[in-house]
Amino acid sequence: MWPWLGYLLRVLADAYDDFALRVAAGTELVGATKEEQARNCILTQAPRSFRLAQIADALPDISQATIRNALDSLKAESRLEVGRGRSATWTRTDEPAHVAPRSD
Repeated sequence: MWPWLGYLLRVLADAYDDFALRVAAGTELVGATKEEQARNCILTQAPRSFRLAQIADALPDISQATIRNALDSLKAESRLEVGRGRSATWTRTDEPAHVAPRSD
């Protein structure tokens, strides 16, 4: 029973994180253009490496064309790097957040 319970808790935690991301994406930058909303989501709320589909899922009211425009402008500003292929992975070029060392 413990493995199943651990699995259930991970699924619930992932669903809550996804929900929080969607709520935050909808409330930030009220009155901003759709492209500005997409840029904000990409730079502040998306994982460091992500796919276009993840951003499209987080921003259901913004078209993929607008998201691509935001991605292309961030790439031109050297704030993103992109892999190859149809389902390419985009990666932010900013420094990762510092993680405090564990004290065991």
